[in-house]
Amino acid sequence: MILDHLLGWPSGGFVGVDIFFVLSGFLITGLLLREYERTGRISFSGFYRRRIKRILPAAMLVLVLTVAGAFLVFNDARAKSTLVDSVWALLFGANWHQAIVGTDYFAVGDPESPVQHYWSLAVEEQFYIVWPWLMVALFMVAARLFNSRDRPRLIAGSAMLALSIASFAWSVFETSTSPTTAYFSTFSRAWELGVGAFLACASTLLPRLPAALRPYLAWAGLAGIIASLFTINAETAFPGPSAALPVLSTALVIAAGTGAATHRGLAPLTNRVSGYIGGVSYSLYLWHFPVIIIGTTLFGNGPVQNAVMALVFTTGAIYAYHLVEDPIRRSDWLKDGWHGRRSRGAWIAPATYKMTAFSLLVVVTAGAVWISLIPTKPSVAAVAPVPISGIPADAAATTKPQMEALQANLAKALATPEWPEGLRPALDEALVSPQAPPDVAPCSDGVVDETQCTWGDPQAEHTAMTIGNSISMTYVEALRTALGTDDGWNLMSYGKFGCPIVDSESIPVDECSERLDQTVDAINRVHPDVVFIAGVEDGPSAKIQLDKVTVSTMFVFLPGPPGDNDLSTCYTRLSSPADCAGSVQGNFGSVEKGLAKAFDGSYVDSSGWFCHEGRCPSFVEGTVMKLDARHMTPEYARYIAPVIRENLEQSGIIQFTAK
Repeated sequence: MILDHLLGWPSGGFVGVDIFFVLSGFLITGLLLREYERTGRISFSGFYRRRIKRILPAAMLVLVLTVAGAFLVFNDARAKSTLVDSVWALLFGANWHQAIVGTDYFAVGDPESPVQHYWSLAVEEQFYIVWPWLMVALFMVAARLFNSRDRPRLIAGSAMLALSIASFAWSVFETSTSPTTAYFSTFSRAWELGVGAFLACASTLLPRLPAALRPYLAWAGLAGIIASLFTINAETAFPGPSAALPVLSTALVIAAGTGAATHRGLAPLTNRVSGYIGGVSYSLYLWHFPVIIIGTTLFGNGPVQNAVMALVFTTGAIYAYHLVEDPIRRSDWLKDGWHGRRSRGAWIAPATYKMTAFSLLVVVTAGAVWISLIPTKPSVAAVAPVPISGIPADAAATTKPQMEALQANLAKALATPEWPEGLRPALDEALVSPQAPPDVAPCSDGVVDETQCTWGDPQAEHTAMTIGNSISMTYVEALRTALGTDDGWNLMSYGKFGCPIVDSESIPVDECSERLDQTVDAINRVHPDVVFIAGVEDGPSAKIQLDKVTVSTMFVFLPGPPGDNDLSTCYTRLSSPADCAGSVQGNFGSVEKGLAKAFDGSYVDSSGWFCHEGRCPSFVEGTVMKLDARHMTPEYARYIAPVIRENLEQSGIIQFTAK
């Protein structure tokens, strides 16, 4: 899992979470059963005190340091988002928070939260909020119905087997219908912990396994785990049913080692190195992801950076284990009650730990001071306001063609070494600003109100329409400004956030499929002269949907800004404009070009509106270009409107009436 996050290899490294769930279910359920068999009860206060001691101090340490690092490094929007994510993580609700906000665990373009990995810890703790109580309830029902307190393992095991089967079935269903929610859902993951719990219930039978069979079970399990690391990837339906391979393989390994007098043939799992790695694995899991995310933001990634980050999070995890996690776990804190007993030496580490703690404190403090003392790059002179048309105010410049003037401004922006003052909007504001103006955004909801979602001369002779996903919504401001209100044109928006043009019959019936059908109906009814299509992702599927248009109209395919650099990630407290300069990728506009050819329509190469000679700045003449990787700000949409108007007229797509 750590290699997957650090190197993107192996492809299925994320199944480490599934292995962890099985191990956790086995160990914790075994502890609860042994307590019940020994005392005839399960102490909930004792159980949750032990969980707090085991989980919370190490988790809180990493959260506090991560939030501090986020505010030292990230931009305001991302730092505040990290703080919110950390609160959810502290409350063991990270998985549901990420499911609600629609986090895609495998997304490449979205800025990742440095505490995103806490979702698995939340799933585990939510399971243990319910499972001990359910066990006790089952034991009480069995005692009342059968007048017997015997066979608690049979009772708990039977219940867990039934629950695991139900959870697995739900996981398969939810993965097919709502994969993002399924990935983080406690209900879709409970069966993985349940497999471990079931093994714990059956552990008294495992000593009967023949010694000669155990190595074969263990190696079969290891082979299954290794296979899952390389056969499962981001495209695999996960967790249901594909997680069954690593889960059942882990169960085989556990079964092979449980109740064995010796561990012949199990050296890879039973040596001291493996034992130590297992001991520090929790701290290692907590530390690695924040270090990778913050480190990559600061220094990028590469062999040297990856090696340094690996050294940092490994060292941090070892220190945290020996100085925080293990001493607190062994201490008397919370041992005899929620206030605990403060015995002599309970919180005092040996002298060696004191020295290492002091050295670590010195290193961390020095690093924090060094970062805080790095002067913010002095700003160049404030950018003078420019007309919203985007044309320089001096008389000589106004005689230049719009595109030529824009290219000159783009080149100038690329050469700017420091963030200017007076950016519109301010960079931190741009990152949290909406993707469309307030009168445009509502057009994405429900059934389009054409009286509110049409701009221009109400009596205009010609109509243009925008359709597509959020890229289409961001183009509305540019196109309605370009068309104007007095040139015989109006503009109608049928775009919808998160809804690219695809075959409506190929997706579940929801708001997106309904909007796609509404869009085709509107084109056939309104008969617009031009339909601007932006944000296409799947060319063949888009063609099927557009083939449903029965009237004659011109399709104009309009790519959005090149999306290889995300302002929300590249802009930090230590960055420069060069850090946020992007580039035009070789496949830019390829889908749109193919569709334009198929429909005998027009393809507009928009790269020149955002980039100069293949390089793309993040601002032009004081106007911030994008608010993330793919969506331009409304301010920049208005800025490039004259260039778009010129382009549309020169290419013959639209003929404007002279006024």
